Amino acid sequence: MIHINFLNYIKKKCKETEHPFNTMLQSDDDSALLRQFFLNYREGNSAKGLRLSNLGLQMAKIHFASWDIILDGSWKPKSKHVIFLDRYSKMPYHLCGNMLTLFDKQFALHLKLIGDLDVFMQSETFNKK
Repeated sequence: MIHINFLNYIKKKCKETEHPFNTMLQSDDDSALLRQFFLNYREGNSAKGLRLSNLGLQMAKIHFASWDIILDGSWKPKSKHVIFLDRYSKMPYHLCGNMLTLFDKQFALHLKLIGDLDVFMQSETFNKK
């Protein structure tokens, strides 16, 4: 549901401001647009996959509050990080290199307070049990 709400909001806002992407956004194929905005979008009874593509990040940063978190310079994203974000994030996010952009204020605040994604992952998974 969040995917289609995200797309509809972006479409509405771009139409109001005559954004250059307006032509692309007026496509009837929402599924194709969602795949352009979300790298790991999966359809089904409850659509999943909130990892934004570069295009999705660009569009989201224009219309939503975001928090950029720079992870340790030697840090490299692993599949366990993507799986964790996919499972626990309730809002879109973008992960590229050691930069994590979150659109969930509470999630971003907790991560900034802890300061380490691996420790944050352990605390979140422990608290969910």
